[in-house]
Amino acid sequence: MNAAAHPSSLADLALEICHPADMSALRWLHDRVSAAERAALGVGREDAGLFIKDETGRIVAGLVCWLRGGDAYLHMLWVDAPWRRHGLAATLMRTGEALAAKRGCTRALVNTMRFQAPDFYPRLGYVPMGVMVDFTGGHDRLYFRKSPLAEKAPAPDLPPGLRLEVSAPPAHEDVRLVEEGLDAHWLLHIDRLYTELTVMARNAAGDPLGGVMGVVDNGYFTLVDCWVEPAQRGQGLGSRLLAAAEATAAEVGCRWATACTMAFQHPGFFQAQGYAPVLHIEDYLLGHGRYWLRRPLGTTP
Repeated sequence: MNAAAHPSSLADLALEICHPADMSALRWLHDRVSAAERAALGVGREDAGLFIKDETGRIVAGLVCWLRGGDAYLHMLWVDAPWRRHGLAATLMRTGEALAAKRGCTRALVNTMRFQAPDFYPRLGYVPMGVMVDFTGGHDRLYFRKSPLAEKAPAPDLPPGLRLEVSAPPAHEDVRLVEEGLDAHWLLHIDRLYTELTVMARNAAGDPLGGVMGVVDNGYFTLVDCWVEPAQRGQGLGSRLLAAAEATAAEVGCRWATACTMAFQHPGFFQAQGYAPVLHIEDYLLGHGRYWLRRPLGTTP
């Protein structure tokens, strides 16, 4: 049996802090948080990609979707600047909605920064779920949803020379190109791209017992993943990991820490650490609520 299955004294643990993040720590955290999420939601995630390519095969627009049971989360939408206002975004959205409906989804969810044309989504029938004010750099993040979805929703024709390709799951390289396009647009409004940091707790044998992963973004620290192995819970390890991550974020200039957590991910833990709720969406994903909590860094909870 792995040593992580046995409780360890906090005095015997070593914290490993990495900024930029350690890739092995990212994978370890992702695997455990994803497994817990699947157990809570009762369904796994299917990834799908829709990509519009020109005659040379270059991607000029893309939509990456995460499908979970009855909900489709439209994760990334991007159109290359020369091709904007040609109906490509609407084609991707309508086609993505139809794909999701055929997979059994009845609702689509999307979020966007205020500088990313949020008026586009209401024109397609999306209604507001909530607004996270000052998500980063003074910019708000807006959340929308749409229901029901039509399997044969009308979509504008593509301009000559372009074709639409659908893949499930999408190729990693295609997803990366969409991410890079979004990053370039982000940098028109935000000074610099975010970085990731990880904090891992290990026992004397080097076994991971818990960890935290967060994003450092222009003076804001956003907690993405937090995990403590079941046998180690109830000893204050989560608090210690979070405090170390906050201290590291503060050292690199972050003034605020934000936790974005589903209702089944114990939002009360963050309130006990001094975080105050700033946004709550009751039915964010498959009937489960989501909380956004924040606290200033440099203060004692």
